[in-house]
Amino acid sequence: GQEPGAQLLAAMVLGQRSAVSPEVNDAFVATGTIHYLSVSGAHVAMLAFVVWIIGLLAGLTRRKCAVATMVVVTAYALLAEPNAPVWRSALLGNLLCISILLRRPTRSLNWLALAAIILLVIQPTQVFEPGFQLSFLTVIALLHLHPPLRQSVLRGWNHLLGRDDPLLMPAVQDMLNPPGQTRMVLRAFGRLLAEAVIVSFAAWLGSVLLAAHHFHRVPLWGWLDTVVALPLIWLAQILGFVKPVLSLLVPPLGHVFGPALAGLADGLIAVVVLLAKVPWSSVVTPAVPGWLVVAGFGVLGLWIVAERMQISRHVVAIAFLAFLVVAAWRLVPPGRGDSLRLQVLAIGHGAAQIMTLPNGKTMVVDCGSRPPFDLEQWTVGPALARNTIARIDAAIVSHAHLDHYSSIPDLAERRSVGCLMVSPHFLRRASQPGAADLFLREMRELDVPLRSLAGGDRLTGTGETVIDVLWPPADRDFAETNDESIVLRVTYAGWRILICGDIGAQPQEHLLASFDVRADVLVLPHHGTVDAMTDRFIREVNPRVCIRSSGQRDAGQSGGVAGLMSGRQYCSTADVGAVDVRISAQRIRILRGPHEQPTCSISR
Repeated sequence: GQEPGAQLLAAMVLGQRSAVSPEVNDAFVATGTIHYLSVSGAHVAMLAFVVWIIGLLAGLTRRKCAVATMVVVTAYALLAEPNAPVWRSALLGNLLCISILLRRPTRSLNWLALAAIILLVIQPTQVFEPGFQLSFLTVIALLHLHPPLRQSVLRGWNHLLGRDDPLLMPAVQDMLNPPGQTRMVLRAFGRLLAEAVIVSFAAWLGSVLLAAHHFHRVPLWGWLDTVVALPLIWLAQILGFVKPVLSLLVPPLGHVFGPALAGLADGLIAVVVLLAKVPWSSVVTPAVPGWLVVAGFGVLGLWIVAERMQISRHVVAIAFLAFLVVAAWRLVPPGRGDSLRLQVLAIGHGAAQIMTLPNGKTMVVDCGSRPPFDLEQWTVGPALARNTIARIDAAIVSHAHLDHYSSIPDLAERRSVGCLMVSPHFLRRASQPGAADLFLREMRELDVPLRSLAGGDRLTGTGETVIDVLWPPADRDFAETNDESIVLRVTYAGWRILICGDIGAQPQEHLLASFDVRADVLVLPHHGTVDAMTDRFIREVNPRVCIRSSGQRDAGQSGGVAGLMSGRQYCSTADVGAVDVRISAQRIRILRGPHEQPTCSISR
């Protein structure tokens, strides 16, 4: 049921990946072993192996074993959750069995092409899905990258050991000096281990660029983690197939195999979680454009055909170096610039803002939603990847409501966060058991330094940008958590942005009486909620652009904030998507939506 081991087996045996907890799923993703969690070619191959061995032990001929394997593999594909890897593997398995029945030679690439055609006839749009692309390209890499990679490793190993002379090769030396049984066993184990690593590295090499393109993350040690986890995976998978059948035929056997299977599943989870903690296990990458992925596959293809087409190794090396130079140029993080950028992301009900300063530093102001979901994976992470931002210098949480900080731990876990900034009132509320307390404890476990911000503070290290904290005062108590929100006034090249959190009428009135709050861009308080002060506050701030972060569309609302926008540019993330504010010395540009469509340009 809810046991992690049972959830893991439901995913591995039946393809029910949705049964697995997010923590276990993230560990498999980070270690590059997610293909074990999603039913794919490895699972179908293991099942076919079990059926084939049972058939041989029962005295069946190869052709009868092929028939039995076809029946079981097809039934399994119908039983498991439908996806491209399962059906691709089932089709390839059936084609292999048909070739045995017809006594025809194996043609792996023909089978792979036929499987792709069949799947695309059923659903042509699969060609755009990451699962389909990774499934087929990984198999192609196994078929084509493995031979040259194996040859290169063998050549390099022999050169390292000084075996360039054919007479020094192990086969010749074994004839001259026959090895003992122990030495033969150790050598066979070494060959098997080396072959497993080479195969795994070939699959990793064929999928790493595509994974970076789609998911902006690369399991750096995935090729090695795959080999480390393989024995436990194999045992758990085989026993997971066998136990239900035996339990059905002889129910008492279920009580015999159950504890062993549970132990294997729990042990596998422990191993993968441990591997996920290895430094650089999962590396966040910038957004890799499609043309760069194609170029990478082109270099790999050149390497594959080089020997057959008598292409010099120097040509391949030059192509590889050229690819690395272009990739580094395209993916290098941004340095200093001449503009300030604020992205107000569309995340439904909540707030998530990315501010990139001209000195190259990046801040996140709030990062949360209601109901909570993984904003880092689906929204904030991709936005950072598109702008080749790998490090967050500071994460500022306006106040102690979950829809403003729920995803900051995800951000800190997957990316480097320099420090966390909260108000003294947030710290006071976190002193009591609850969500805020849990949040701060999690951030401490991630070793993120904590800093307190209050009204009157000014952020340091911001270069030419001046960021003043106008609210809240540290020595005042508030009945409403929203009224404790941090309010930031950002000034660059004479332009101003005012970011208001969720402050209500009382803080708004105090700000108008105590500070110069005039600004060119206003991120509306409390997701654009209208109260008694809203109209006056907007008029006094007198922004040229107002931005509302909300999950509620303006259409059909009566008395909403859109009615107060006469003569001003107004953008609601619920209606237009993300809003991108770019400020240079001469002008402000506003872009919106996923394609960054220009909305307006304001000059002095």
